[in-house]
Amino acid sequence: MKVINAPEIEYENLKLANPPIDSGKEWSVSDAAAWIRNTLIKYPGLLYGPMHAATFLGISKGAFLSNPIQEVFSKARYSGLFPPPDGRWWKSRLQQIANAMMTQRERNLLLREGFPMAWERTRKTAIGRSVCVFSGDSPAEWVCYILKKPVMIKYSLSYKPDSRPPVMDEARVSFEAIRTSNEVNDELFNPLGKELLPEIRRMQKARS
Repeated sequence: MKVINAPEIEYENLKLANPPIDSGKEWSVSDAAAWIRNTLIKYPGLLYGPMHAATFLGISKGAFLSNPIQEVFSKARYSGLFPPPDGRWWKSRLQQIANAMMTQRERNLLLREGFPMAWERTRKTAIGRSVCVFSGDSPAEWVCYILKKPVMIKYSLSYKPDSRPPVMDEARVSFEAIRTSNEVNDELFNPLGKELLPEIRRMQKARS
């Protein structure tokens, strides 16, 4: 916990992220390093990359990476071993910092709705919202596994490309990727998703 500078609120979730714990033995350096790189940092859920962090807050990636936003959320940035060049941010710290900026009325909304309102109220400036790659709806709720762009959950399907721990965010693929990307593997959808694929591929791109 110390070498990854984990927030205490994440301790229990980290134990559910399949750390290489062997009862009665110390971690090996190689096992610990592999877990940090290939699970904790790789899969969104406890740590978020720029796109996931932005979508979690209901804002665009460009807005999230802007200097004013980065200054506010500097204490949420991951500062442990092997930090990726594009950065990672603790989800729990993002939420704590955002909540501190929000009024009770804004906290009664979903975070992705309340935080942009709080930012515009306190900073007196507009901020870009996360926009669904398929429908244009805002704020989008998830990030498409294939396109790496925001998507509404209702315009995406669950996808199983890896063996990430259940505590991490599930992978979802947008209707837009299903319609346009050659990277989509039909075998990685659940049975219900597979049934929907032909219909989705016949759909026109939605725009609200």
